[in-house]
Amino acid sequence: MGVLNVAKGILKRILRKDYKYDWKKIEYFNTDWKNRIEIMAQFIQDGDSILDLGCGQMWLKEYIPKNCVYIPVDYQKRDSETIICDFNKNEFPELKVNVAFVSGCFEYVNDYTQFVNSIKRFCDKVVISYVSTDIEPDIYKRKKNAWCNHLNKSQFLKVFVRNGFVLDRTVSDGKFVIYHFIKLPKF
Repeated sequence: MGVLNVAKGILKRILRKDYKYDWKKIEYFNTDWKNRIEIMAQFIQDGDSILDLGCGQMWLKEYIPKNCVYIPVDYQKRDSETIICDFNKNEFPELKVNVAFVSGCFEYVNDYTQFVNSIKRFCDKVVISYVSTDIEPDIYKRKKNAWCNHLNKSQFLKVFVRNGFVLDRTVSDGKFVIYHFIKLPKF
């Protein structure tokens, strides 16, 4: 009976709205994600300048045209070129670029509204993947993955629309959805 009570207590803590796993402690990179990055890279054009936000292993570099300007950004140094920014401290590189590339990172951002507002200030297009609650509704699994936000597709889209972006297209294979947004000229 004691073990059951301990398990219930742990589960109760995990399911609390304010309980968060520390994603920095469970960070890992699955080479299967390269497929998603390759698909996302198809939205990048010759000559684009790209902020790879949450660049991780910088796999995007393999899939972009050679004449693009690639700028890796992450919470820790991944190589000598990495710009260090912690999005959960509202840090963002103040560099004007064509494309914000966000693969497997948005789920880990607490203040996603501020994050998208920063993207709006410095980027004209956004290529982003996001697993909404429409795809993964289990909050326990989301929290176990250390995901910080739990938006459905409509809520996710509204964050970008409110910041002056229009959805150009989406691509999905059922596991993930890729969104391509373009900033409206007046913003």
